[in-house]
This record gives sequence, C-alpha cells and structure tokens, in this order.
Amino acid sequence: MTEELMRRISEYVGKPIVSADTGEKVGTVADVLVDADAGRIVGVIVGGGLLTSEHVLPYADVQVMGGDAVIAKSRERVVGARGWREIGSDAARAKTYKNKRVITTGGRELGEVRDVYVHQQTGAVEAYEVVGPAFTSLIERWTILPQSGDVTVGPDALIVTEDAAREFEHAVPAK
Repeated sequence: MTEELMRRISEYVGKPIVSADTGEKVGTVADVLVDADAGRIVGVIVGGGLLTSEHVLPYADVQVMGGDAVIAKSRERVVGARGWREIGSDAARAKTYKNKRVITTGGRELGEVRDVYVHQQTGAVEAYEVVGPAFTSLIERWTILPQSGDVTVGPDALIVTEDAAREFEHAVPAK
C-alpha cells in the first residue's frame, strides 16, 4: 500500500463534512467508527453544523475522505443514533484504539497504539502507529505495525504473533 493513500484517523477529526449534492456543510468529523472484525471504517461520526447532536454518516455514503474535507454523497444519508443502531453495525469509535496495549502471543508488551492508519479511498485499516519506550523513559519511539492476519484486535489489546513482533521490533522507528 502506498503511503500517499494512507492517513491517520486523527487527521480527519475536526475536518468539515460537506454534502456533494448541495455544497452545504453537514458538520465536522467528531470521530470514525471502525469495525474491528471487518478491519475498516463503517461510519463517520458527524458533530456540530446544522445537527444539534452527533449523527452518523455510513461509510458507504462517503464520496471521498479528502485531506481537507470529507464529502458526503448527500446530507440525507446522515442518520441519527437510532437509525445507526437499526443498521446493526458492530463498531467502536476510533478513539478507543488510542492507548490500547499491544501484546505478543507470548505475553510481552510491545507498546500502545497512538493512532490508526486507514486507506484514504477504501477506509480499510492498514496499520497501527505503536509507541513504546526505546532506550530511556525520556526517549519515545514509534513504529508502524501493519494490519495482517498476525494481529488480532480485541476490546482491551491488540495481540500480535511472535513472528510479527520480531519484524516489528526490528523495524526502523518512524520518528
């Protein structure tokens, strides 16, 4: 996957959501909903704007998740909390990933999730930005952990196989 097509979910928070059919601002991105089993964004939480409470724009109704704005196919596609529950999607807010522990199948802690990278066009989860101590408590390193069959996303932690952990530990820190 090319890096140009990957974006951190945190980069979308606060971006305006604009309706393609009217050009009207629907609101701003408050968060996104991620289905861990499917490994993809399933909804965009809409806050502010003309709506007085949070609503959800199903990801299927997102025309594009651009660098400066999210374009909805139509503001009519935005649903309230009740409508979202009726859709029956089992998803969690992306912010629940932040600070989630990353642990190997052998019980070693690798660090914690700082952010989630998604494919800009498909909404598929591509990788996790993981932060952990490097040489001292004053130095922090972070590395990209690719999403794969070697990573299991649970409610409390990401579980990584020992093979994937070895690759991750030998990766060059991203910053």
